[in-house]
Amino acid sequence: MPSEDLRRLQTMETLVWLRVGDIASAQHCLDSATSSTDANDQEGKLLEGLIAIANGEYQDAVAKMQALHEQHPDDALVTQNLAVCLVYTGQLPESQALLEKLVDGEGVSRSVTFNLATLYELSTERARDLKGELAGKMARREPERGEGRVWEKSGADFKL
Repeated sequence: MPSEDLRRLQTMETLVWLRVGDIASAQHCLDSATSSTDANDQEGKLLEGLIAIANGEYQDAVAKMQALHEQHPDDALVTQNLAVCLVYTGQLPESQALLEKLVDGEGVSRSVTFNLATLYELSTERARDLKGELAGKMARREPERGEGRVWEKSGADFKL
């Protein structure tokens, strides 16, 4: 199997181990996947941050995601994961700013709108109003075209 295919398979396996909660296996798999790769590997660094979150090492996760965000400020997945890490460390305003910036950008995912709605619930008594405004903002958007783009959102995406 070509090394690129093996690397992709190991990355997917790492995510599966994380999903089922076997952090040790996820770390082992990530170590195998990154042992012969570039130290500037964005995907590997993202997985390292996810493993830190899963281990409850939130400050470490913030540091890893912040460094990755500085290298890739326009990457929505990195930005969203940094925002989630910031929630775990009590930095709600910073997290909210990052998620709102994503909502104003291109290619907003369901997880971004759900996370922002959750953050509104955690941080303000005006959560219902803010979630309604968020739903209205999304409704005014033009449908996105392209592979993997989904424009339709349900009330559950906004926790309404």
